[in-house]
Amino acid sequence: MGFLSRYEQIIYALSLFKNKKKNVNDLFQLNNLVMFWQDELLERMQRLFIWDGVNFPQREIENLLLTTGMCSFLEDSRFKVDRYAVVPCTYSGVTEYPDVGRIVTWATSVGSGQYKMQGGDGVLIRNNSLTRDCMPFLFRYATILANNDISLICALTNTRAQTALVADTQNVANSINSMFKSLEQGKRRAIVNERLFQALQGAQAIPLSNTNDAIQPILEVYDTILQQFYNDIGIRYNKDKKERMIEGEVTSDTQRLLINIEDMFDCRKKACEEINEKFGLNVSVRKSNEINEDGTVKQEGSEEE
Repeated sequence: MGFLSRYEQIIYALSLFKNKKKNVNDLFQLNNLVMFWQDELLERMQRLFIWDGVNFPQREIENLLLTTGMCSFLEDSRFKVDRYAVVPCTYSGVTEYPDVGRIVTWATSVGSGQYKMQGGDGVLIRNNSLTRDCMPFLFRYATILANNDISLICALTNTRAQTALVADTQNVANSINSMFKSLEQGKRRAIVNERLFQALQGAQAIPLSNTNDAIQPILEVYDTILQQFYNDIGIRYNKDKKERMIEGEVTSDTQRLLINIEDMFDCRKKACEEINEKFGLNVSVRKSNEINEDGTVKQEGSEEE
């Protein structure tokens, strides 16, 4: 399954609940788990930056930037909130550069239009220097986390059985399965047939491997995957404190981390300057309060250097 657009995700999620006979296990299929983690990681990235001076929810900006790579800031009488809005768009037209167009085309439920990229009626906001969206990146980590979910579910399920019973006949096997099913449902069941009772006594019990020891490593994998996810964004989020790292490691790690988040930050700051110049507004963007200037996450109870 490739990564889904936001519209496809909503349609797919609604389809899961149309049939009331759907089993709860359907929610734990790989595709559904991938969709869950894709939404979860997208929400985390939406909180990286804070927009000030805009008259609409900042999620409107970040959603478009992260899922499509760009959006347009426009003033139009058809927009209901102070006539300003961010809208999805594309650009076209041949220039001397392959990733720069002449015309920006936008469309929403209230209308559509075009403007010149240079000196036009709107401002193009880029997610990063290459105008790339983050959905393939999110899909990669969502797939890894979803597979870890399945490993955890399998491990938890296996802990319910300490032994496996081997029966000589199908009738004995059916009785064993029925007895365990009754226990699972919290019901008692009596064995009324003496021959069956003797057959159950003769059933061979095979001890299963202890899966309890497998659960903790799987839980630790979540932390490792999420740590690498934040590192790839450009945020250091790990268990090692700075004082435990030598100076060279701190410097090298910080420089590597700042590349991604600073590129996204610079594109947003540049867009703010163009918006303020064109429309006479006071729009600004800053990093989340949870992120330090060096790209680290503020830990609870830590002191700023």
